[in-house]
Amino acid sequence: MATANDIITGALRLLTVIASGEAVPADQAKDGLTALNQMIAGLKMDGIDLGLSTLTQAAVVAVLDEEVKALRYLLAVDLAPEFGMAPPLIVAQQAETGRITLQARHAVVEPMTLDPSLVCLPSQRRRW
Repeated sequence: MATANDIITGALRLLTVIASGEAVPADQAKDGLTALNQMIAGLKMDGIDLGLSTLTQAAVVAVLDEEVKALRYLLAVDLAPEFGMAPPLIVAQQAETGRITLQARHAVVEPMTLDPSLVCLPSQRRRW
């Protein structure tokens, strides 16, 4: 299981803002956490409920490992403009693939209700 800080660090590494093994500066960690929480809230608004509430830096993100990868790439795409850059193409592609994966696994589908008059149309009724 990864922490919120692991996801933020991974996203910043994908953007080459920090090098491998380098610590994230406190201001960037705070901004990254804000962006991560906003991204998770946005996913929920889009019908992708990961079951996560507001995270802290040390909070364990209770999702599968491949979903952690998706969150890292999605966060990298969200953070790129803050650093005055466009995300690398491969990062954007992986983010889209990750979003599709998250949607397939966590999409909240509201139950559909039909008007009772549409359930059995007159042409489908049998008359004995």
